Amino acid sequence: MLPNFLIIGAQKCGTTWLHHHLATHPRLFLPAGKDDEFFSYQPVGPLAHYEQKFAAAPEGVICGDSCASYLWSPHPDDRQPEHFNPTIPATVRDTLGTDCRLIVLLKDPVVRTLSGYLHHIAHGSLSPNSTVFDAPLQLGLIALSRYGWHLRHWLATFPAEQLLVVPDPGSTDPRKLLARVTVFLGIASDHSFIDAEQVIYEGLRRRLDGSGLWVTVGQHRLESLEMIQRPCPIVERESATEARLVDPAEIDQLRAMLRADTSDFAALTETYGWTDPAFDCWRSWPGRH
Repeated sequence: MLPNFLIIGAQKCGTTWLHHHLATHPRLFLPAGKDDEFFSYQPVGPLAHYEQKFAAAPEGVICGDSCASYLWSPHPDDRQPEHFNPTIPATVRDTLGTDCRLIVLLKDPVVRTLSGYLHHIAHGSLSPNSTVFDAPLQLGLIALSRYGWHLRHWLATFPAEQLLVVPDPGSTDPRKLLARVTVFLGIASDHSFIDAEQVIYEGLRRRLDGSGLWVTVGQHRLESLEMIQRPCPIVERESATEARLVDPAEIDQLRAMLRADTSDFAALTETYGWTDPAFDCWRSWPGRH
């Protein structure tokens, strides 16, 4: 048995949350593990091994899988990890067929980039002394936020009606989001998802506002201020010490770098009916917010 649908990204946009909640639906089966990157690297592993992920699925259910890196297609300004599959859409099509349904969750691309930055600091793949712009291109901090670019690659391979593009659960009503997804998958939307409002959060505590991106010191890979060797403002709040790792000028620079792609994404939402109020606060790039 193979999956009937995939959650393909974007990274740091709620794929874990969606996988978790869909797995509780009696009409659906999603394996316990996600992000195994079966289609992400070449050569793709034996199909029999992948089928084993779904061996426990009851008869008659709809099977799904999730991997946040599947959305990533090569871009001339970026560099993918070694042996990364540059033709994931075609590999998925050839394996699962063009009737496979694809779900994409997105958030403000700058916020997604900053979330990815903190994710890699928390997991030790990036030093807190590195800026967003110092990060190795293979980490995809900026690359994975080029939504328009990646979606066009999928649209070149799959019919548009096979894609559902929706906001992340932190940007919209999570229960309405789950209802949209279940309807897209062809099942009733009346299932009661428990704790749907509780977004699964794994990462460094942070505060993002007009003054920049601030991170609480004393957690994960930021156990002490001594670990930050580059100049950055420090503030003492009621219950925590915060260090500013990204300043407003850097955030504006990110917005400028992603502006053309975000305009392209806006055009795609109009063409394919993916418009959503949650996208409106960032797709027009009104400036810092």
